[in-house]
Amino acid sequence: MSKLPKAGGVPVQEPLSPAVIKAQLKAERIQEELAKLPGWELVKKRVGIDRMRQFDSVAAAEAYAGFVCRLASSQNQPVLVGLSDRKVVVTLHGHPVRGNSGGLNDTVFSLAAEIG
Repeated sequence: MSKLPKAGGVPVQEPLSPAVIKAQLKAERIQEELAKLPGWELVKKRVGIDRMRQFDSVAAAEAYAGFVCRLASSQNQPVLVGLSDRKVVVTLHGHPVRGNSGGLNDTVFSLAAEIG
């Protein structure tokens, strides 16, 4: 959080740029995008979406986790991948803004669609 001095010495928060505000989707649009992505759910108390997948083997789960990491990296998008035995949990959110998880935007939903 960047603070700028104000007359009288009281710090104020720097306003969000229009690009940051525009990039985040409204609640109705988030629900519309989630409806297009079976298996993906809104993460509670965080700005993100996640999906859990169960595989027949540990090797298949590891391969999927690697695929997700490579795909997100190639698009310069943050991703959290949890791998436990044959279960993989993928969490996506936008780029962090001022130390907080980034908001949901079109880029996040496009990546979720590619991940499947």
